Amino acid sequence: MNNDELVDFTDLISSKSGPLDLRLPDVRHIKDIGEFMSDPKNFNGDINKLTDGLEAKAQQCRNVLKILKERLQLKTATMQKVKTDVMELDAEIKKPGAENRFVTNHEKVKLHFLDETDSGEYNVPEALERYSVKMSSLYREILALDSDVDCVSYLVGVAQINIDYVKDWYKTKIQNKTEKSLPDDVGDSVKKF
Repeated sequence: MNNDELVDFTDLISSKSGPLDLRLPDVRHIKDIGEFMSDPKNFNGDINKLTDGLEAKAQQCRNVLKILKERLQLKTATMQKVKTDVMELDAEIKKPGAENRFVTNHEKVKLHFLDETDSGEYNVPEALERYSVKMSSLYREILALDSDVDCVSYLVGVAQINIDYVKDWYKTKIQNKTEKSLPDDVGDSVKKF
């Protein structure tokens, strides 16, 4: 697969939030099979080479889809954990003696998000602010990843349709050649029985 056949991954929404090293192949629906197959850049007579190339594009899309789904799962798990942590902090703040712990004794709240390697300790107002910012950013990331999963799922489907379309076209072409090359009286003997 040539580099000119690759589409920059930045076309996906989730890639706007940071640099990604993933690439998507150029997958487009084959609209006119005759035109597609007559182009020597697409088909040079070797159906296996063509279907292998189309399958490689489909597999590349599946690989990107898998990575996106894993990232989406991580972000969703992180969101769930943040919600749980906020509820637990809220319960701690409402307990008797919480003012002593958090205001007088300056007890810190330890924060660690599942999708980050860093952790830190913060006073309650800072912790609540960080939770709020994290929830907002997770919400945006989840929406972007969800949209990208849909987009790449569509590309996987198009790639598979293209593979099936090419195979069906080739099979039909071979059958038509075989039928035309048979002598006319071959079918007659079958009809007599």
